[in-house]
Amino acid sequence: MHMNPSCNLHRWAQKITVLRALCILNICKIYKMQSENFVFSLLDYHSFQVVELQNTNSGFQQKISRLEYVNDVHDREINELQNTNVDFQQRLNNLEENANNTTGIGNLPERVARLENTANSQQNEINNLAAADIVHANDIRALQDVNDDLKERIDHLENTVNDTDISDRVKQIENTTYVLQDNIQSLDITISAHDNDINQIKVKINRHDGEISEIKGTVGAHGNDITGLKSVGAEYARRIAQLEGYTNINNVSVGFNARLIGGNIPRYPAPIVYGDVKLNTGMRYSPDTGIFTANTAGLYHFEQTWLVAASPDNAQSLYIMRNDGEQLCESYGGSAGPADSNSPSCSIVVELIPGDRIFVTSNRGLPVGCDFCTAFTGFLIKAYN
Repeated sequence: MHMNPSCNLHRWAQKITVLRALCILNICKIYKMQSENFVFSLLDYHSFQVVELQNTNSGFQQKISRLEYVNDVHDREINELQNTNVDFQQRLNNLEENANNTTGIGNLPERVARLENTANSQQNEINNLAAADIVHANDIRALQDVNDDLKERIDHLENTVNDTDISDRVKQIENTTYVLQDNIQSLDITISAHDNDINQIKVKINRHDGEISEIKGTVGAHGNDITGLKSVGAEYARRIAQLEGYTNINNVSVGFNARLIGGNIPRYPAPIVYGDVKLNTGMRYSPDTGIFTANTAGLYHFEQTWLVAASPDNAQSLYIMRNDGEQLCESYGGSAGPADSNSPSCSIVVELIPGDRIFVTSNRGLPVGCDFCTAFTGFLIKAYN
């Protein structure tokens, strides 16, 4: 049996009106509770629950609005289907009358059957809409149950709140506020005093900064003086060392003769190490470093000789050097072919003071033709008085 949609919608409208009234009542109660309890941290939890209930009621309102809209749509569809069904029924009756009064129409039964099928489909849609109305009615009942639960929770919250406790808490908060205001005033006074102290300290710091700047200027001037004194002191030390070399020089004998071992020589600035020492009077030549170091001021003679290797691209120069890069003499050699060989050499007479260093180096560092023929020799000619 078909349910009358208009009656159902009337009942739903009444229920929705009741739900709206309950929701408005609940919201009013919630607002009342919030206005009474907004200053107390103890009631924060209850306020949070009230907000949740408001959000839930808002959701229910939206659902009810959607149900009302769906019911309106269903009403329109039912009316349209009913009108269509009435039209189909009239057309079917007309066709049946024409079929009774007319002969020779072979496809009329088929058209009647199609119309009947269409009418049955429309009736099925009406039945489906009626079933949807039943589901909506169940949803409304569920909403009523939830609304009843909300009402019980709101009543519980109202019973929980105690007006006497609220007044006491308000007084406590007011008293605490007065105390805090007094403390803030005391802090303001203390801060003002500290500001004055800070300003005085800033004045002292500025004065000290000026004094420090003057001291830095004085220190800078002293630093320049110290640098000049260091230079003078270094010159005095050099002259003292020179004078020390001039004393106690009776019977001084210095000389050495060393030859190469291995045939390979390094490239400048590394010294050539003549490891085969034949003579080292005074022990001023080091076979480990290849350097002669003077300890007596005087006139010295040095000589270096070497044999050019018989190979292509063998030209190079050997130099006698003093200290850190002063070139005293050069010997250049190179052969024109395997059968061509020569033995370059150079010698120098030079004045030395204690601490001067003499050594031999090469510009290319190529192998030489003969170890025994590659030698470094030096000796003291005359010590200065």
